[in-house]
Amino acid sequence: MEKSHFVNMGVKELLHELLENDNVQFGEIDMYNHIRKSTNNFEIKCVQLLYVDLLWFIEDISMTYENETYPLYILSELNNYHPHDLLKFRNPKVIIRLKETINYAHWEGHNQNENKLSTYLELASILNANNYNLGLKLKYKIIHINEYVNMFNDILKQLKIDIEVMMKDDEWRLKLVREKNVPQPKQPLTFIGLFKDEYKGKIPMFYNRLIANGYIDKNHNWRETDIKNEPAKVYFWLVNNGVIKPLIKSTPALICFCKEFGITAYNDNEPTPPTEIRAVTIKNLLKVKKSISSDEKEYFQNVFLSFLIK
Repeated sequence: MEKSHFVNMGVKELLHELLENDNVQFGEIDMYNHIRKSTNNFEIKCVQLLYVDLLWFIEDISMTYENETYPLYILSELNNYHPHDLLKFRNPKVIIRLKETINYAHWEGHNQNENKLSTYLELASILNANNYNLGLKLKYKIIHINEYVNMFNDILKQLKIDIEVMMKDDEWRLKLVREKNVPQPKQPLTFIGLFKDEYKGKIPMFYNRLIANGYIDKNHNWRETDIKNEPAKVYFWLVNNGVIKPLIKSTPALICFCKEFGITAYNDNEPTPPTEIRAVTIKNLLKVKKSISSDEKEYFQNVFLSFLIK
């Protein structure tokens, strides 16, 4: 495949190629040209969007053990887990060993002033080197991804961009260009749209906390429970802690929130969904708003602490 073809690839398309193709020949000048082209000659907003694409791609790079996969975003959070949370994984002995290895290697994860790309790749290298006898290893070699990230970081230094500081500023987000006096169609409510901007990039961590604490399965379906309004308890707790946008009406927000986890929320005046569909009435969900106990609030605080930290 010609190098020019790689340079013209989309970001995620190229990253998949660099990760999975051991024979790809893509030098530093090629990476520089690809970053320059992808960011419209290093336009600042495009640089920030490239950072997001890189971050989300690297977070999902997985390590394997006995046919199980552990993405880096889960492995990076192990030090924040309560010991009881670790027992909820399918193979808790491996998870505990991984946490011990991370602690032994003194990998502390990223702080608010560090570039997350480098710390994720550092974690992957540490685990790959220290868990040889355990049999846990990266599914693919990450050398080319590492080279691409190093080039991106070098460009950030040349441009004097502190990407972590910049990503905290909501002004970087691309705004839709609206013509004056032209009414805009109302955009449908989405799950990610429920969250304040500062938490949108951490939604994978939110899923992670739900999985680790037995709320949802790996397909993000809410697990069967006797407490039918349990999703609403989590939703209103997020509202009270400033995670959910405050101006969104509760009924459409609850419908959207529940739908994300495979549950249909419906009004009393609507037909009852078929029995094979997991469903709950809006009326029952709204009752939760003022009924979350102090013990539940404390429990949620422990569960979602790492997600809340900005």
